[in-house]
Order: sequence, then structure tokens, then C-alpha cells
Amino acid sequence: MTIDELLVGCSKGLRSLTSEYAIKESGSTYIQPLDSSTHDVLRAPTSLPSLRALTGKTVSSIEILSPADAAPTGCAVYTVSASATIFLDVKGRIDIDKEITKAQDRLKKANETVQKQRKIMDEDWTNQVSEVVKEQEREKLRAAQLDGSNWQKSLEQFERLKLE
Repeated sequence: MTIDELLVGCSKGLRSLTSEYAIKESGSTYIQPLDSSTHDVLRAPTSLPSLRALTGKTVSSIEILSPADAAPTGCAVYTVSASATIFLDVKGRIDIDKEITKAQDRLKKANETVQKQRKIMDEDWTNQVSEVVKEQEREKLRAAQLDGSNWQKSLEQFERLKLE
């Protein structure tokens, strides 16, 4: 993933979350890079201003976490790629029951995608396709696994919010 693709992907994730959860202003967000090279890119002096310009006015703060940081609580989650995850603080701003149902549906779809990718990538397939195709399919699998993991985390966070 190039620097431009990463920044565009992060800004798309930020805009998508604020739209999905109807956050019109004062959106507090976090970006968690999942490896050190992505962390370095996001910490570069030009990255945050670029993200702010690409994201728009609904996001009031963007915090870049480190790969080792714990995920923030009370947040909705968006998977940019296998490189980064976006979090939007939704505590006190959403219908928890509705979001739990939505997260359960999305988790189910992500798990179905993982199973589909695993089925595609059987032993016969490994012998029939090029390394480029193999890597593309592996990346799809990694992204689906990460997406499922993030929906599971979102679901857990929404359930915790419900108990508070």
C-alpha cells in the first residue's frame, strides 16, 4: 500500500464511520497502524494535515496510536487494510441495541468471507495460480480476518457500553 493509498484509505474510513453513525460534528477519532512502517508514515509531519484536509469538518480530532496501544473503548471500528484500523468514539451518541445487531450481522458476513477465501485457497488452487494471484487472495483473507476481528471488538465494546 502506498502512502497516498494509506492516507486516502484512512480518510475514507474516517468519513465512512462519521456518516454511518450520523456524527455531524465533534467526532473524536483514532488511527491505529498495525505495523511500524505504517506508524512511521502516519506520524510523518505531512500526514495529519493531509488527513484533516481529506476528512472534512465532522472530525474534530485525530489521534495516531502506536501498534502496541490498546484499542480505545466506546468506539466503532473501520478496517482500512491489513495496515491500519480506524476508531470513532460513539459513546453516548448511538442506539446501542441497534449497533449490536448491526455489528453481529457484519461479523457474520466477515466470517463468511473468511470461509469463502479459505475454500478458494485449497491445495489444487495453490498449484494452479501465479504468486501474484496467491498474494492477492492471501491479502483478501487477511483483510477479512482483520475485519471480523474488528467487528468482534466493536461488538464487545457496544455490549460493554450497554452495561454501563
